[in-house]
Amino acid sequence: MTRTAVWLACLLLTTAPAWAAEVTVTGKVYQERDGKPGRGPTDPGLAGVQVSNGETIVRTAADGSYALPVRDGQTVFVIKPDEYRFPAASNGLPAYWRHYAPQGSPRLKYDGIAATGAGTRHWDFALEPVKDAASARDGFEMLVFSDSQTASRQDIGYYQRAIVEPIVGKHPARLGTTLGDIVN
Repeated sequence: MTRTAVWLACLLLTTAPAWAAEVTVTGKVYQERDGKPGRGPTDPGLAGVQVSNGETIVRTAADGSYALPVRDGQTVFVIKPDEYRFPAASNGLPAYWRHYAPQGSPRLKYDGIAATGAGTRHWDFALEPVKDAASARDGFEMLVFSDSQTASRQDIGYYQRAIVEPIVGKHPARLGTTLGDIVN
């Protein structure tokens, strides 16, 4: 074996693949009080809330802070305590997750995930107290959509406008999911 081949083999064996590189995401889970997007001075941190990357779960500290390892392609999300709910994002859906995809999805037929950039600080998540916390612990309503059979981006748009949008914020369900044959 030539010296170059030996060096190349050593380099390949000691270099971690790019997909395995971990960084640490930090942020706070806080109680939304001022009604404005983002954490304000009157929005206190919440202790003991679980945050996950789909593999690891951590709990927030007394001030609501957390630190979590994350790799490209993972999603960071909050595991909601019973007595809280997530405020709606600008699209009307609960704001409880954030993708880590610095370069975005590879070039695909459809857009995929847009590049999120490499920023890993201030991944904050808001929670609002449920008005009737006792009933929140008693159970919840869930919407189950099945067999949407969308075959194109146009079909997905129809489904979103005709099925999902009319009920967002107008139904007491705390969870919605799609099951079954969701694509044609």
